[in-house]
Amino acid sequence: MSVVQWVKQLFVVRGAPLTVPDPIIFYIVFASALVFTILYQLCDPMMKKMFPNSYGKLDEDHRIEWNSRILSNVHAIVVVIYCVYIIFNSSCTEKYLHDIDVIYGCEHSLYVLSISLGYFLYDTVIILMNYNQLGGASMMFHHISSIACICILNSYRQFTLIPLSYCLTEITTPFVNQRFFFDKAEKKNSKRYTFNGLLMWLGFVLFRCTMIPLSVYIVYTKYDVMREKMPIFLRYCLYAQVINISVLNLFWTYKITMGIVSTLIKRSKHTKTKSQ
Repeated sequence: MSVVQWVKQLFVVRGAPLTVPDPIIFYIVFASALVFTILYQLCDPMMKKMFPNSYGKLDEDHRIEWNSRILSNVHAIVVVIYCVYIIFNSSCTEKYLHDIDVIYGCEHSLYVLSISLGYFLYDTVIILMNYNQLGGASMMFHHISSIACICILNSYRQFTLIPLSYCLTEITTPFVNQRFFFDKAEKKNSKRYTFNGLLMWLGFVLFRCTMIPLSVYIVYTKYDVMREKMPIFLRYCLYAQVINISVLNLFWTYKITMGIVSTLIKRSKHTKTKSQ
């Protein structure tokens, strides 16, 4: 087998040709990146007016992270709402929800992934400008791998069910970011901080942990279809990503659970001490 044939087997299968994305995809990516950039620039003056006592006291590094997390919330909310519409109430519902078609891809799925691509491009630039404050190497790896994945999916115009399913888990992101906001506002001892922590834990259990058996089930039941109609490299990237995301979700759910248990034990001891 020649090198050319081997490479072709890796990247091309019958019914899944590599193509140049439609022009509208480039427009959406550009518009998304531009909107997020503008919103980021507007965040600082808006936050100073809205939260002068908490945001106003932060140093420059924490203000940058605060603003970045605000935009992270905006992205999460937009993506989750759009994905709920695509999977549950659009012309794609039959293919995604009833047939569980892992090969199928519709225009809406490519649009929402392109919105995310624009966000990741904007956020990658912000991370590079503020490397140590915003996560460093781990965050860069996450963003670059996400950018590569979305570009590949836009080139094939297929295989979007599992990525869309993982997008739904972004519903937990606002609760994670809210924890940071409460912390920097010096409200870690408030009931709202505890309540947000419980909602964050519930979100991880209901959405992120639920995705583990669901994604394994999809991969297992659709293995033959994926083997026949999905390029080799993309199939193994998908397997690796399912394992990677599942392990991370389990790890963070465990950490959050231990944090909540620790907080509840401390509060219980504090209550008993006061009653005595």
